[in-house]
Parts: sequence; structure tokens; C-alpha cells
Amino acid sequence: MRDIKSEVEIRRMTVEDIRSVKKIEAECCLAPWSEKDLSAEPGRDNSLSFVAEFEKEIVGYILARLITTENAETKNNESPYNYANAKKSCKIGNKKSFTKKENGETETENEIEIYNIAVTGKYRRRKIGEKLLNEVLQTAKHLKKTIWLEVRISN
Repeated sequence: MRDIKSEVEIRRMTVEDIRSVKKIEAECCLAPWSEKDLSAEPGRDNSLSFVAEFEKEIVGYILARLITTENAETKNNESPYNYANAKKSCKIGNKKSFTKKENGETETENEIEIYNIAVTGKYRRRKIGEKLLNEVLQTAKHLKKTIWLEVRISN
């Protein structure tokens, strides 16, 4: 298997990438986002969504968003991701990222949430997913943010 990691370009997702992202999403059996929601993602101020491109083909993607206290409870921050199957949270980082209010509700501080990461089958086991994740990790480090990844128990 040829090492292509250094040849894979990680770049911001654009509207032109949505068709390819939807194909990868279907192939990987991820909780589907609507085409409308995916198409809006590149234009969002808080979007940290990237694609992996190899030889002019989109071979992977990561969908993430910056969530802040100021906009955590607005529709602007709602995820199109279906949380029904997300039962377990994994935190990457060492900073407490939420606090309990007096009424028991959770108040979000500044954080980055990863919604989906996927690589097409043909290009798996070539560290492309790692490269995508590192792009978001570097952004988090630069912005001094904590990252959350919610996963299904079966994952």
C-alpha cells in the first residue's frame, strides 16, 4: 500500500464538496445530515469543517464547530446530527468544558465539537483520518479550546 499521507491536502470544506461528502457519509453509514444543512456548513462563521483531497478526489472529511457560551443555546449552533444514538462523550483535552447551573442545566463554555469524521474505504488505514483530526486539534490548540467528540456506544 502506497504511503499517500504527504500527498493528501487538507482544506476547508466548500459547497462544491457536498456531493462527495454525502457519498462518503452514505458509504460509512453515518447519521445523515440533510443536503441543505451540509451546504450551509461552509458559510457558517463557527464551522471548522475540512475535507481531505487526493488527486482531485475528496477522500475524507471532518465536520466540527466552535461552540461558545454566547451562542450555545441559539438555533445558530444546533447540530443537524441525530443525537438519539449518542450515549457516550469523549473529551480530548484537560480543561473542564461545561458547568452546571443552579437549576441543573448545563452551561457550555468555549469548546469545539466534532460531529463526524470519515474516510472512504479505499483510502482507509493511510492516516488520512489522523490528518483531518490533527487539523481540528491544531485549530483547538491555537484557539485554546477543548474538543468534544460524541460517539455511539456501539462505536
